[in-house]
This record gives sequence, structure tokens and C-alpha cells, in this order.
Amino acid sequence: MDKRSWFIVFIIFLFALSPVIAETTNIKGFWHTVKWGETINGLAEKYNINPYLLAGVNNLDNWNQILAGDTLWIPPNNAKKYRTHTVKVNEHLLGIAENAGVSVWLLARINGIFNLDLIYPGQELIIPLQ
Repeated sequence: MDKRSWFIVFIIFLFALSPVIAETTNIKGFWHTVKWGETINGLAEKYNINPYLLAGVNNLDNWNQILAGDTLWIPPNNAKKYRTHTVKVNEHLLGIAENAGVSVWLLARINGIFNLDLIYPGQELIIPLQ
């Protein structure tokens, strides 16, 4: 088979797989290329996900650091992917993370917490489910 024939077979193969790829992408999330003027809050609203979760899964400490052309992972919009926790008196982030079975660093990053000692009663935390 010559190169042209292989190319045609490859293209047909890709078209045959495209429904499977699209279905898998919708289940597991997808990549988004940032356009000029887009923000974390705007993208979170567009895809109906929590902005702290969006920033956390993309390791963004500063929400203003995204630029046009950057690619961000958009996690699936699935209520079973995370839950919320209201901080009670005398709770600390490490204990909450241990009880939830997640890393304290991941918990801090998803919730935009820069000082692990600065959480307060009544604060809503996003807890990713494993």
C-alpha cells in the first residue's frame, strides 16, 4: 500500500472512532483552549462547574494568570465529583483532608486557600470525591 492509501485508511479509521472519542470526552472531561477575554469565573459559569474546582484541577494559584491560547482541563460536570463541607469550630484543614481521604494540598488548592491555618467556622469547602 502506498502512502496515499494509508492516509485514506487512517482518515476513515478516525471518522469511525469519532463518536467513541466524543462520548468518552463528555464523560471524562475535556481540554478547553482559552480565548481572549475568558476568565476562570466565566468558564466555570459556561460549563456549570465550581470556579475553585476549575482553578484547582489546573493548578492555578492566581486566577488572573490565564492567557489566550492556554489550555485548561475542564472536569466533567458531575455532582458526584465533589461535595461541600461546612467548617465547624475547632476543625482544621489537615483533619478535614484526612477524614475526606484527600491531600491537604489538593484541598487547599481547590478551595483557594493559601495559608493552611486560615479557615474559619461556617466556611464552605469543596471536597473532591475519590
